Amino acid sequence: MTLDERLASLDPNQRAICGAVLKLLPRIGEVQVEPVRVGLFLKHGSVFASLRLRRAGMRLLVMLPRPLDHPRLSHPRISRGSSRIPHSTTLRGREDVDNTVMSWLAESYASTDGGRGQV
Repeated sequence: MTLDERLASLDPNQRAICGAVLKLLPRIGEVQVEPVRVGLFLKHGSVFASLRLRRAGMRLLVMLPRPLDHPRLSHPRISRGSSRIPHSTTLRGREDVDNTVMSWLAESYASTDGGRGQV
């Protein structure tokens, strides 16, 4: 499946959310967008974030190097042996893709092996 095919299969709201996130990515650095059945994987060396289909919007999952307490994020699941901690939030509309989301994506990108020192 190509990125265009994946985006075309989404409803207009999901497509707008994905478009808003994709528009931010060049500000972060080189990102490979991998369309998958469940949404989009965002990679720089490894997956640093994903957008997953939800009935009402898209679920953003970011892998951060630290636990982050923020009202928009679900409580992280800390697993032993991992240096990155998954955090997630539901993006209900393109207006949810703001500077806060940008900062989470940038931090997640920078925490990948390929992203160190890039942000």
